[in-house]
Amino acid sequence: MLILFFKSDIANRPGLVQRSITHKDGRTVKHWVRTGEEDTFGSHNTFHGDRVHYPGGAGEVVARGTGGVTVKHESTGSEHRVGWGDVHSIEQTGDRTPILSVVRNNQQQPSGNSSGIFGGRSLFTNEDAALDKSYSQPGVASYDDLKRQGVEAQKSYREWLDEGHGIANQNNFEIYDGEKDPEAFGRAMHDIESGKKGGMLLLAPVKGGARLQEKVKNELGGNWAGVTDFVRGTIAVDTIDEIPALLRKLRASGLRFAKQPKDRFSNPLPAGYRDALTVVKLPNGHAAELQLHVKSMLPAKEVAHKLYEQERTILGKAEAEKRPFTEQEMVRVRQLRRRQQKIYQDAWKSASGQAGSRGNSFQDEQVFIRQNATLSKSGVAKMLGRAAMQYFEMNGFPARRTGMQRPELYQPGQGWVPYYDLFRFDHNADPITEHEANKLFEQFSSKRD
Repeated sequence: MLILFFKSDIANRPGLVQRSITHKDGRTVKHWVRTGEEDTFGSHNTFHGDRVHYPGGAGEVVARGTGGVTVKHESTGSEHRVGWGDVHSIEQTGDRTPILSVVRNNQQQPSGNSSGIFGGRSLFTNEDAALDKSYSQPGVASYDDLKRQGVEAQKSYREWLDEGHGIANQNNFEIYDGEKDPEAFGRAMHDIESGKKGGMLLLAPVKGGARLQEKVKNELGGNWAGVTDFVRGTIAVDTIDEIPALLRKLRASGLRFAKQPKDRFSNPLPAGYRDALTVVKLPNGHAAELQLHVKSMLPAKEVAHKLYEQERTILGKAEAEKRPFTEQEMVRVRQLRRRQQKIYQDAWKSASGQAGSRGNSFQDEQVFIRQNATLSKSGVAKMLGRAAMQYFEMNGFPARRTGMQRPELYQPGQGWVPYYDLFRFDHNADPITEHEANKLFEQFSSKRD
């Protein structure tokens, strides 16, 4: 039986709603969606600075939230909260390109793979995704406890990955041991950039010193048991296609996750950085970090950090002088942030077999700067902090960020504390929804009570 639905019939049927989008070039595209799908329509297509129509009239979107947008009415100037389901149509007048660490669909999906990177399959299992997001090192209350337990755990970690019969040896991976050779990481970067093929294992020295003290104080609320990267290492391969097989070999060799792994290949961080971040449990109960990487992403991160240092200088100057950011400074920060995104995009293309040059030449850089030399009115507003609040999870704690303002990390007993290492934040804070952030916050509130 063949059933035909004509447009006039569809328009009158219950459960279907017509929505339209007017693009910047004047084209209007109509969408038919079922009732209940308006949330998807609005949340996927509405951006800061867009003009939207809703039952109360029309106006510019001045902020986004999880349930809708705040709209400034074009006639009265008053602001109204409009749910996604009440957005009738959209005129795309806003800036469609993310300037900051912003994800439009920021629900972390460790058990899913919407992008189909791994042939439509999940990198991690549902059991992996059901693990807690945080882990507390058993019997650790101080740095001395952490060091004593960590040094013992490092021996097991090396035996598993390196020493004679480890994963790296079985697969003929090149080994770069930072504990034995301070220049090991530099040699690894040189080998990657020179095009040397084959997997590599990078072993880092145990973490310590002022940097670790700062992390425990600023990120973990003084909790030494929360440090899960005292022992750490990285396995990097040439292409993304090698990652699933690598993970299968690790599982076969006894891999056990201590907490929920993060598939940031399928769910990249806002800057475009990708990896698989895992924390594994060793025989003595100590948890250690193991990153799975594509090789091209490692030197890209080094280049991106140099750009971040320029950004930090600009932001620090304005803060030291206790003045607002100038438009010139905002333009330059936008150039730097978008350049970082492009570096990661090019690295990803290389690892995933996509066509495209790396774009590192001086000429490409000048073209890129010219293309990003101005800011729209909505872009200025967004960078000044009049954008919607964005929420994150970092080391099990809720975090938030708006515009060019520094991110804030919630610390028990201290409240919301400014976080100053923006590069680390952009590479370690995972976007979450406002609802998830509230749930995290409630967990700490209940513990305090």
